[in-house]
Amino acid sequence: MFKWFFVLFALLPFAAVASDGCMLADEMDATLVDWYGERVVAQTQNGNAALWRNELTGSWTIVEYFEDGLACVLVFGDPDTTDGQEPELLAQLSL
Repeated sequence: MFKWFFVLFALLPFAAVASDGCMLADEMDATLVDWYGERVVAQTQNGNAALWRNELTGSWTIVEYFEDGLACVLVFGDPDTTDGQEPELLAQLSL
């Protein structure tokens, strides 16, 4: 638990918003595709987190996936909030 708090705290300066929004993984994926036009562009090695991005608008979302079928938004933003550092944020999750 402490590890995730530290990671989220470290990400906050880069992210527009940190969120605890969770839903079924299939619903999360469909929402990111249908509402925000985002696609998965990177994942952690164990597949428990993914970076989604809309290449046209630059919006992005990092989602954590759980074995029970839930997915939670960890952080999201746009190019103005990270200066293209989203892959580095995702890499921090696989520590």
